[in-house]
Amino acid sequence: MSEQNQNNLPSDHTLIRVINEVSSNAVIRQDLMKKLTTLTGRKVISYISSMYPHPIAFINDWDAETIENILRSYGKVDKLDLIIHSSGGFAESAERIVNSIYSYCDDFRIIIPTQAKSAATMVAMGASSILMSDTSEIGAIDPQLPTGIAAQSVIKAYEELKQKIDEKQKQQQPYDTELISISKIDPILLRECRKYMGLAKDIALKLLNKKMLSDKPMSISDIETRFLDDGQTFSHGRLINHLEAEKLGLKIEYVDKFDEKWKIIWEIYIRSKVAVSQHNFSKIIEDEKYSLQAGNLPIRQG
Repeated sequence: MSEQNQNNLPSDHTLIRVINEVSSNAVIRQDLMKKLTTLTGRKVISYISSMYPHPIAFINDWDAETIENILRSYGKVDKLDLIIHSSGGFAESAERIVNSIYSYCDDFRIIIPTQAKSAATMVAMGASSILMSDTSEIGAIDPQLPTGIAAQSVIKAYEELKQKIDEKQKQQQPYDTELISISKIDPILLRECRKYMGLAKDIALKLLNKKMLSDKPMSISDIETRFLDDGQTFSHGRLINHLEAEKLGLKIEYVDKFDEKWKIIWEIYIRSKVAVSQHNFSKIIEDEKYSLQAGNLPIRQG
C-alpha cells in the first residue's frame, strides 16, 4: 500500500495498522486483554482459530485441556469472558469447554467479534450470555460430515425417498427410480448421521438449559426447529446475527461497534487473526499471561 493511500485511511483502520507492524506480538494482545479486564471487571481468554477447513483448526479436546490449564492458574473467578472466532468442530469438545469453565466460575460470557459457527455456536449456547455487535454471527448446529455434507441432508434425502416410495406403493405406481436412489444411501452412513444429529440435540439442550435458559428451559422440539431445521436456516453456513439470535431465545447483550469496549475486542481479534495467518497457526488460545499456539496448518497449494 502506497504512503499516500495510507495517509488517506482513518486513524482507526486497525487491520492496516496491524499488518504494517513488524510483528504481531502476543504481548500487545495481552496488554489489550488487561485493558479490557480493567474496563469490564471480567477475566478474558481469547480463542481465535483459522477458518481453514482442516481438523487441526477445529474445536477439539486439546482446546478444552488448554483452557482448563489457563483456568487452573486463576483458581475460582467471579466472571469470565471468552472471545471466540471459529468455524466449529466437535460437539463433545464444545461441551467439555463449557463444563470446564463452569467448574471455575458462575458467570461465563461469550464474545463473538465475527463468527462462531457450528460447535462454536454450541459453546456460546453454554454461556450465561452472548456479547454481539453488528459484525457478530452464530450459525446452525447440524453436524457436518468430513465431505462437507450436512448429516441432516442425508437423513432428509432418505426420508423423502422413503415417503415417495410409500405413496407410490399405495397408488400402485412404479417406484423404480426412487428405489435405485434410496439403495445408494449407505445404511451405516445413515445410522452415523442419525447418531450425530441426536448427539447435537442432546448437547445443545443441556448447554442452553444449564445457565442461559435455566429459568425458561427449551425442549428438544425447540432445538430442532430453531437450530437444526434447514427449512428454517436453509444453509449450515448462513449467518444468525444478534437480532435473529435474540428472536431464537438466546440471551444477547448488544454493544455498539464504536463503543470503547468493542474497539478493544476488535483489536484483540484482528491482531490474533493476523498472527494466525502470518505464522500459519491453526489457532491461538491466550489470556493476559499465557499464549498457546496450536500446530501449523498444511501448506495450501495453488
